Amino acid sequence: MSITETRVRTTMNSELFSVEDLRIRFSSGAARSCQRLRMHFPNSVMIVAFTPHNTLLLIREFAAGTGDYVTKFPTGSLEQNESVEAAAVRELREETGWIAQTVSIVKSMFADPGYCDQRTYIVVAKDLVCGETRGDEPERPSLHECVTTDLLSLFALHRSWTHAR
Repeated sequence: MSITETRVRTTMNSELFSVEDLRIRFSSGAARSCQRLRMHFPNSVMIVAFTPHNTLLLIREFAAGTGDYVTKFPTGSLEQNESVEAAAVRELREETGWIAQTVSIVKSMFADPGYCDQRTYIVVAKDLVCGETRGDEPERPSLHECVTTDLLSLFALHRSWTHAR
């Protein structure tokens, strides 16, 4: 199986992304047209942080995409030449005040591979120590700790949990 992109045409540009029309021909001979988003910002991290009480650390903050407050794992973008692990430690501290002594990359995933090329790294953070929040958000996110033994009740408890990155 292979594909050949026969045509790529940019139809829109913005500060955050471009929209591209693609004409793709598959090895079977079939051709399809589709669109994709080319993101103009770096890849990101999503931090699954375990507190000293073995609870998951979640934040509730305003999300411009939904126009509302959402409950989610701490996330953020990688800075230029920054490692995934360093970004996870920095973002966790900025958003929660907690400092991770141990971080490990679990997986990297595309936000939505059907339309977008942005990659998100899922990072587990452990051995947290309390630090100082130095975020870049307009308001400090509220923190929530959730018991990790029953994920279904976690989803029910936080109905505003809408983050799938």
